[in-house]
Amino acid sequence: MTTGATGITMGIVATETGEGKPEAGETVTVEGIAAKAAKISLGIGLFVTAGLFFIFTDAMIAAGHASGVAVGMINLILLYRTSRSIVGLDPEMAKSLLMKRYASRFILTLALLALLLLKTPVNPFAVMAGYTVILFGAIGTMAKMMGKRIAPVI
Repeated sequence: MTTGATGITMGIVATETGEGKPEAGETVTVEGIAAKAAKISLGIGLFVTAGLFFIFTDAMIAAGHASGVAVGMINLILLYRTSRSIVGLDPEMAKSLLMKRYASRFILTLALLALLLLKTPVNPFAVMAGYTVILFGAIGTMAKMMGKRIAPVI
């Protein structure tokens, strides 16, 4: 963990080499991992949304999926911001802040999904599918990053 002018920066050292992969000893920052997860998740979400539109030719299915993707991305961004804000805090303070932000993120996500499902004519299954695509995209990206041999930078 290093500190800079903009605050705390955490990183991991990738030890795997190959084309398109970090060289041995290259630092991969948390921001880089989060950006990769967001790009992959958003790309998959938009690709599936376009595919649904062309397969079903129903704008409400595509709109529902795109809405679910948007809610999923908001959730992912809030999760990232929460994790960044607790770095460096003492454990009790971090636990308290994490629980408060988790509850507020859950309530916001639930409210957005309820608003979409109750007040708009979008397909509810498509909304939930879009939300799930983002979550699974992020989980898959994180799993791929954890599958590499990595160690924290001190």
